[in-house]
Amino acid sequence: MFGEIFDRELRRESVFLDASKLSPDYLPERLPCREEEFGRLVSLFRPLLEGGTPCRVLITGRVGVGKTALSRRFGLEAEGKGRRVRLSHLYLNCRGRTPYSLLLEAVRKFLPGWPKRGVGGGELLSLLVEHLRHHGLHLLLILDEVDYVVLRHGPDFLYSLSRTGETASRISLLSISRDRRFLAELDEPTRATFLGHHLELPPYTREQLEEILKARREEAFRRGALPDESLKLAAEMASKRGDARMGIELLLRAGMLADARGSRTVLPEHLREARASLYPELRREVLSELSLHELLLLLAAARGLRKAGALTTGELRRAYEVVCEEHGEKPRHHSVMLGHLRRLEALGILEVEPLSLHPRGQTQRIGLEVAPAGELEREVERLLSERRE
Repeated sequence: MFGEIFDRELRRESVFLDASKLSPDYLPERLPCREEEFGRLVSLFRPLLEGGTPCRVLITGRVGVGKTALSRRFGLEAEGKGRRVRLSHLYLNCRGRTPYSLLLEAVRKFLPGWPKRGVGGGELLSLLVEHLRHHGLHLLLILDEVDYVVLRHGPDFLYSLSRTGETASRISLLSISRDRRFLAELDEPTRATFLGHHLELPPYTREQLEEILKARREEAFRRGALPDESLKLAAEMASKRGDARMGIELLLRAGMLADARGSRTVLPEHLREARASLYPELRREVLSELSLHELLLLLAAARGLRKAGALTTGELRRAYEVVCEEHGEKPRHHSVMLGHLRRLEALGILEVEPLSLHPRGQTQRIGLEVAPAGELEREVERLLSERRE
């Protein structure tokens, strides 16, 4: 019976030529509309490529502007372009990682299976640097979501990679973050290094998104399966935030809907249905990593934003105190709560912007665009319920 089901489903026509080309992990050969920024990276890393002088560069920008794809493509292309320098690169995503696990992966890139016994982080770094020195190598280390490891584990990890003797001479850093605020956690010399070599990626325009989606259409869809009308609608939907990731995800989901309904083309209605189900930054894995009081604060914000377009810091504080009382928790001090708010903003869950200065501090406007507030409220309540069990 199951064999027949497999045969029947695999015989059905699909709008896709290769759906994997719409995966978040896929790295295309071309990066439309980021050629200028690629050239800027080459310029920033020229001292490394021409003479082995280490560089530290920071790329920032909101979700979906191509930070990760640009960095990964640069790392791959740079390996073969060094003059008088042997260059290797390694891409690491810092989310959910500790400094030790990141160092261990870096060591195992060159020494698989090592270390064979438990060693400290300092010894791991020394082992890595000694290997690079012995083989005449330089390492370009790409640290995606670097703000996560700095805010969670402190600045020592970045400091050890960028300010320590032989380490600094062998390891160059290409760090990726949504914004620069995590730099406040670093010491002044390390912070100054990144501020002097900073590349901000702007959101894509609707025209740029159309160009990007056309390039993906050529690789992912059968000829004629994604009409221009539908492609332009996807670009329009994603243009509010200039988010290419959202546009590509829309194409994938709409294509799957078309297949499920036996349609040979992706229709505008498939795009509209896909958009209704897509909240690109309300990622369950992100929410599950939040601390208890970060979740409680987020629940308070979601409840308030169900009834209003935005909240002030004071309104959020009062709602947070109510939620804490419901859950039998003592509210954290106001400064701690603001720290939780900054983290929720850094993760792209809440939007925070300053309004005005008061004698007691700055009033902020808190908003939400990533998902309906009711949807967020239900998800946070589900996570809190699971933690109580």
